[in-house]
Amino acid sequence: MQIPQNYPQNLPLQNPTGFDERPKACYTDYNDTERVRNVRRIIACLLICAAVLLCFAGCGSDDNSKIVGKWQATKVKLKGEIINFSELESEGKEFSFDFKEDGSCKAVLGGVENNGSYTFNQTTVDIMYGNKEEKLKYDRGVLTLTFYYNNEATSYLFTKIE
Repeated sequence: MQIPQNYPQNLPLQNPTGFDERPKACYTDYNDTERVRNVRRIIACLLICAAVLLCFAGCGSDDNSKIVGKWQATKVKLKGEIINFSELESEGKEFSFDFKEDGSCKAVLGGVENNGSYTFNQTTVDIMYGNKEEKLKYDRGVLTLTFYYNNEATSYLFTKIE
């Protein structure tokens, strides 16, 4: 736009149409661009944080609550036949487990008490005490401990009492 020769020097320039040369939608203000960049950065950071939280939410979930508590032998499987533990002549020969939240446990097998630790893997419980290790199977609220005597399996089935 050219300035007319007779235009006073102290007056602001005006477009003869009364409008600015560019529509306001085309203006790009530095502050607006910086705000958009900052919002994009914030959104990107929030998405990254959400992704990290979701990744960690699936990890390390040792759901020990399924087995924490006291378990008592309720049934015994001998030679393929299941009988109630109370029917056995096992007075003074308690079979029980007491699992704590901190990973420690007390195993009473045949009346002999042993303190140790355990690891729960959703389908098995590995118990370590002294120089021994026992593996129990876990299935729908029942723990099964199997011993082998003279090539015959004897399985003790435990249910949670506390």
